[in-house]
Amino acid sequence: MPKPYDFIIVGAGTAGSLLASQLSKHSRVLLMEAGPSNLLTPLNPMKSQTPWLHVPLGYLYTMTMKSTSYGFKTTVGDRQIEYPRGRTLGGCSSINGMIYQKGNTGDYDGWGVKGWEGSDMMKCFDRIEKEFNWPVNKQRLRWEILDSFGEAVEEKKGLTKNERLVDSEEEGVGYFQVNQSGGFRVSAFQAFVDGRYMTMNDEREREYGKNLDVVTGAVVKGLLFQEGSRNKVMGVEYWKEVDGVIDDRETHEVRTNLDGGEVVLSAGAVSSPHLLMCSGIGCGTADEKVSLPVGLNLQDHLQLRQVFKLAEGTTSLNPIANSMIGRMRIGIEYGLKQTGPLSMAPSQLGAFLKSSPELAFPDLQWHVQPLSLDKFGDEKLHSFPGMTAAVCNLRPTSRGSITLSGGSKDVRDKPIIDPRYLESLHDQKVAARGMRMTRDIVLGSSSFAKYKPQEYLPGIEYSTDEELAAQAKKVGTSIFHPCGTCKMGCEGDKDAVVDGSLRVFGMEGLRVCDASVMPSITSGNTNSPTLAIAANLSRLLAAEKGGGGKKRKRY
Repeated sequence: MPKPYDFIIVGAGTAGSLLASQLSKHSRVLLMEAGPSNLLTPLNPMKSQTPWLHVPLGYLYTMTMKSTSYGFKTTVGDRQIEYPRGRTLGGCSSINGMIYQKGNTGDYDGWGVKGWEGSDMMKCFDRIEKEFNWPVNKQRLRWEILDSFGEAVEEKKGLTKNERLVDSEEEGVGYFQVNQSGGFRVSAFQAFVDGRYMTMNDEREREYGKNLDVVTGAVVKGLLFQEGSRNKVMGVEYWKEVDGVIDDRETHEVRTNLDGGEVVLSAGAVSSPHLLMCSGIGCGTADEKVSLPVGLNLQDHLQLRQVFKLAEGTTSLNPIANSMIGRMRIGIEYGLKQTGPLSMAPSQLGAFLKSSPELAFPDLQWHVQPLSLDKFGDEKLHSFPGMTAAVCNLRPTSRGSITLSGGSKDVRDKPIIDPRYLESLHDQKVAARGMRMTRDIVLGSSSFAKYKPQEYLPGIEYSTDEELAAQAKKVGTSIFHPCGTCKMGCEGDKDAVVDGSLRVFGMEGLRVCDASVMPSITSGNTNSPTLAIAANLSRLLAAEKGGGGKKRKRY
């Protein structure tokens, strides 16, 4: 029997990687990942099994590759859309848009949980950037049409450009900061576990192999419970996956220490609740161990893609990428300098604006791209010069769910993901306002007039609230920010799954640490807030287990 661990972390993604790096300073940690080990040194990406994991524009491929994504799907209106979730070392941070955003202090104050207020979380972001050396850098390219969009926002709203657009505390427009280093993507696993981006402090000097084990191809089947107990978690059981095939002929087990060992689920807002339900926690079946609202409270950002056709001769990615010579130049530029379109994040320019002046914080975010296509995932761009300006409601009131497919508790059966986009009247009205604002910025400003823009999708013929809300369901797609499905809350909160220390209510030796614990979605991209959640839990655990005061009661 292998030596038991102090912590078993399920999921080597954004939160799991940071948490493992911190806990393994003083504890014996096992970090488990269902996906394969695709990551090699980013300094030699072509030697990797999956080189597109290192090239920023590679997200176009890795979001839908079986070796790097779970291949989940969901719906918007009557359309089925992709719902990528990372399935490799680094998790979603290995396939996402690399955009660094903190949200705003009001988001965290609104969570209503002590120790998770805005001031606490902003300290976590400072630690991530300064102490943990998480790379936050400017992008390595600019586009004239994006500069003009920024000028149009300034013209319409009386704003000035924000050179470091990393939060939504106030209205602003500018180029996003990204998690890249030298033109390569940096995932959480690379930054915090692999150690190449660590500063020269005790992190680098520590021997990673001493306290931290990493296992890939480990498909967790379910939680292990103490014999005779319904609420004491002792470890996990899993199958091994080799070359994409799960070998279910043999089940493997790993266990935690009897004295205070814990399992931490960091598998993400889809897979963490799915694993809980498959283990009999909160699934509402006759054999459930604890009744909890697991999988409810699902929230996500829906981006409403408005496409604009621009005058012939305008420089956008469309004519460049549609030309053989253009594609060759793109490849050569990136190969020589790691700049140009291959270094692009999915969205380069961003803006935060209020849909109504009485709001305390911006509730709309734009992701603007110097390209256009009919739908996300299309390989070929439009034949004309185009631009996409996608607006999203940062604080949707619609709530969805993650549920078992046909009641199956086999983790190999994908769960049903139903965000219920635009279900609330509030979300429909905000969608209409946002689309009108996009139209006004592009078609109604003198700054953008030189490109002779025409709205290609959805089309200016749609103008009423009802028409625009209907079109939102046709042009909308997820920005892949699911959260809230294992809601954090105080004792007595009937909607909560975990407490303020991220312990699962009614269970012993079990916590959840990822975006699923967010009570409400943050006002911006969610990858960095997920890192901050892990950083905050590592702080709480240091105080709880390291003699930092009286241990808190377990529920």
